[in-house]
Amino acid sequence: MPPNVFVKNGLRHVAPYMRRITAVARPRWVGKPFLEVLATDFRGRDISRFSELIDSGDMYIWRRTSAGVETVRGARLRTEKLQHGDRISNSMHQHEKPVIAAPIDVVYEDSEILVVNKPAGIPVHSTSGYIQNTVLEILKHEHGQGQLHLLYRLDKAVSGVLIMAKNLTKFKQLRDEIDDKKRVHKEYIARVRGQFPSSVACHDNVVDIDPSKRYQYGGVGASKRASTNFSLLEYNSELDESTVKCVLQTGRKHQIRIHLRNLGHPIVNDPLYGPSGILNEPMTSRPSSKEFSLLQEKAEQLRSAILLPGKCEVCGFPNHVDPTPEELVIYLHARKYKVQGSWSYCAPDPDWAKFL
Repeated sequence: MPPNVFVKNGLRHVAPYMRRITAVARPRWVGKPFLEVLATDFRGRDISRFSELIDSGDMYIWRRTSAGVETVRGARLRTEKLQHGDRISNSMHQHEKPVIAAPIDVVYEDSEILVVNKPAGIPVHSTSGYIQNTVLEILKHEHGQGQLHLLYRLDKAVSGVLIMAKNLTKFKQLRDEIDDKKRVHKEYIARVRGQFPSSVACHDNVVDIDPSKRYQYGGVGASKRASTNFSLLEYNSELDESTVKCVLQTGRKHQIRIHLRNLGHPIVNDPLYGPSGILNEPMTSRPSSKEFSLLQEKAEQLRSAILLPGKCEVCGFPNHVDPTPEELVIYLHARKYKVQGSWSYCAPDPDWAKFL
């Protein structure tokens, strides 16, 4: 385990560290003053810290012009408007979110393929708030793996079989096979509310909505066709809960979670699509700007609820309440990925899949 990693209360923490980051100007930033972009898109950072970086010259814009390369630094940054192709560079005191401290068990490995049973509560790859606390980085630094190419992704809160190739040639071969809808079989298991019917198919369109985004352009995706086949595995009348087999016919973001919500049987501990979740109401088309603004307000309230008094002395990042391990998990598990006539990999069912 790297020296800046420690385990506390069942969570894997990464101590804050310095790193230099470079961000390419996004289309929505173009034409806006640099300070305005910092205030609206770099949520959770102390704006006074950005001022210090600007004054010290440690934050700057790297820009290509007809005359060559230009670097915009210092006081000019405060009024500078961003242009297409601008690269913003600065050093950052990185605060990573904790993840579940669980082993990543190997399901299968050879010279070209690595298959693991991904624990719930750990993101697969780097994303907002996670750099070292990811499956890929843990496999690299703690399991000695080299570069790995993901065949697909699993949500942070989801567990199960995850397939990776060790070289691009094998990745392309596996990718072509898994894209063959006539041969591929993608099976999950979920634990849901209520008595589920013996079998049902859901073909509702899926809309990718992320209320944590402060802008509608990136927070709402298109309405896309989606199809999932469900069948009942077991029903527990005392809990009024069911375990359900879910077979994907398409592969949309949050497809199973959305379809189960739409069927009236949400995953029992789903914080987003469950009864108390922000997106607990069925939605098969893009929300209006007003509807999305209301969702954003609810997301902001949830973020504010986990803030603690005080800030980081180095960068001003606000202190947060750590989640419990249980809060990082939903009862959805990738059980089997199979290509007919070629390969099949399975991950054992988690403990929650069996009623005690």
